[in-house]
Amino acid sequence: MTLVLEGPVVKKRGRPVGSKNKTYKGTPVLVKPEPDIPVVETSETYEERVARIETRFDVMHKLAHGVVAGNVRAMIISGAGGVGKSYSLGKIMQMGKENYETKYEIVSGMVSPVNLFAKLYEMRDANSILVLDDADGVFEDDSAVAVLKAALDTSLVRKISWLTQSKMLKDEGIPNEFFYDGSIIFISNIDFDREVAFRQSKRNAHLKALLTRCIYLDLCLHTPLDLVSWVRHIVVKNNILIQLGCTPQEQTDVLDWMQENHKRLRNLSIRGAMDIGRAVLAEKEDWQKLARITQFKQEY
Repeated sequence: MTLVLEGPVVKKRGRPVGSKNKTYKGTPVLVKPEPDIPVVETSETYEERVARIETRFDVMHKLAHGVVAGNVRAMIISGAGGVGKSYSLGKIMQMGKENYETKYEIVSGMVSPVNLFAKLYEMRDANSILVLDDADGVFEDDSAVAVLKAALDTSLVRKISWLTQSKMLKDEGIPNEFFYDGSIIFISNIDFDREVAFRQSKRNAHLKALLTRCIYLDLCLHTPLDLVSWVRHIVVKNNILIQLGCTPQEQTDVLDWMQENHKRLRNLSIRGAMDIGRAVLAEKEDWQKLARITQFKQEY
C-alpha cells in the first residue's frame, strides 16, 4: 500500500491488521521519487520556433496521407495535448474515406488487451486504419503490447493470435488467430525518446519495442515556450477566439496574456486559449481575474 503524505512518498512493508483497518504493521520505507526528465529551452525567436513546429506538422500530414494510400503501415505521433494533432489527422482520415474508400476508426481512452485484439480483427483489411488516440494505457500492458507487436511486425505476412480462452471473443464469433493487413496510427502525449532515455520502467521496454516497428514523429512541443508559440500561431491563423465571439483586439489581448504568463498556466493548449476567451465573454472588464483563478497552477 502506498500512502501519499505531505513530503516523501512512504511505502509500508507488512500486512494489514484486519480486513477494514487501515493500520499496517511493518517498517516505513522511503520510496525514492522518479526524477523529472530534464527539458532544455531553446533561444529561438517566435518565428523560428513556429517554423520548426510547422515543419513537423507538415511531415505528419504527409505521413498520414501515406497511411491512407497504403504506403505507411504504422506511425506514432507524439506531442502535447490540445495542439491540433487529432483534429488534423481526423480531417485526413475523413478525406481518405471519401476519396479512397478508406475505412478508419478512432479509439480513445482505455482499451483492454482482448478488446484491442477484437478491434484489430474488425480493422484487419488492407484499406482499414485504426487510430489509437490518447490510449496510452496499452503501452503499460504486457498482453496489449504483445498483440501490437504482432500487428506491427515488419514481415509481409502478419498473424495475430489470442490463445487463451475468452467468452467475449467466442460470443462475438472472433477467431483466436487471424491475418492482419491494416494500418495503425498512435496519437500520444508521451515523448518516447525522452522516456526511453531517462525512465527505468516496464513501459520503457514496451516503448522501445514499438519504436522499432513504427515510423515515429515527435512534434517537438515539449517546453512552455514551444506550446504558447504554437497556440498563438494556430489561434491567429484560424481566428479561433473571434469565431468564439471575441473581438480581434480581445483575441490579441488573450494571446498576449498567455505569453506573459506561460510559465504559470496549467493548460497551455488551444483548449486553454478558448477557456480564457470564454472568461473574456463572461466578464469583459475583469476577465484576467477569472483567468488567473481558473488557469494558473497552484504553487506548493
